[in-house]
Amino acid sequence: MGKHTSGPWKFYHSPPYIGVSGHDDYCVHEEKQHSGSDLEIQIANSKLMAAAPDLLDALQMSNEIILRLISGKKINNLDEAIAYNQSIIKSATETQ
Repeated sequence: MGKHTSGPWKFYHSPPYIGVSGHDDYCVHEEKQHSGSDLEIQIANSKLMAAAPDLLDALQMSNEIILRLISGKKINNLDEAIAYNQSIIKSATETQ
């Protein structure tokens, strides 16, 4: 896999544009906004894109936890890992 723009990524809505910026405000994605329900979809999609680096991090951490569970190893800070995953899911899916 190629290297992606380092995170964190941030959602922005600066009419008439909606987008995602990365490290040093590098533009990861930008598009002109639509009106009505299409605007809501664009915002939701951009928020999900902005969460991508954190989602990847959470997936990698969860994979490590699963591998440790399968091999019978002790899991440290499982509650913190679950809370972290839940906060990322919330940021990627919240409507406001």
